[in-house]
Amino acid sequence: MGYELYVTRADSHLETREKPISESEWLAAASADPTLSLSNEDYYERRGPDKTTERFHPWIWSAHPDTPPLWFIDGAINVKNPDPATISKLVELARILKARVIGEEGEEYTE
Repeated sequence: MGYELYVTRADSHLETREKPISESEWLAAASADPTLSLSNEDYYERRGPDKTTERFHPWIWSAHPDTPPLWFIDGAINVKNPDPATISKLVELARILKARVIGEEGEEYTE
């Protein structure tokens, strides 16, 4: 278990599909950041609504000593158990994506 933060346009992490960040917006922001790189090794799989398997690969923040993974799933970017430096990175990405950083209980994180 852990505590997750989300970069989202929604009011709650449970509503990210209703106000999504598009995949193309996320890919443009992530690709433009030289400290982020897509992991081809790590992934998360789940069954989609149509019973097919969906596979998600995280972007890795290589400038951080712990190289935390950033997961783009259901229109939001999420990170588990972020430290203060990672929270600052999420706030930076949220600003670029015209979104905000919220926790599981709805609290908002800003600089």
